Amino acid sequence: MVPGESGVEQTPVAAARLDSDSAEWLRALADAGPQREAALARLHEMLVRIARSEARRRGPRLQLTGLSSLLAALHRAVDEELTARQRRVFVAIVLNGVPLDSLVIEMASNRNAIYKTMFDARRKLRAALAANGYLPDDHSRRS
Repeated sequence: MVPGESGVEQTPVAAARLDSDSAEWLRALADAGPQREAALARLHEMLVRIARSEARRRGPRLQLTGLSSLLAALHRAVDEELTARQRRVFVAIVLNGVPLDSLVIEMASNRNAIYKTMFDARRKLRAALAANGYLPDDHSRRS
């Protein structure tokens, strides 16, 4: 391993193959503080934009109809079905992309407790979406 320009260790082959945009991303993400936070925000926006584009493109083939109504139903379920703790964990991890370990520290908790909270939140959300016809219920998934 050799140190890259960003201080991130890279294999000699990987360091030689990086284009300037990739190198800049690595520098920004390896940094601490505001520059890293700004890079994470830009990356999150980019990934959401790509995901929406892919959902529109693949929707008909995957039978993803009513995506906007599914998203509205998910938002409503998050607000109505989850406890305050479940909502905080779900929003932080899924919507805001907060790393699990950062959330553990922020909430003065442990990884297992956050995993369990997330598991329970996902189970509640799936049940609410299935009950309202946005997802197949668990019985139809098994058959």
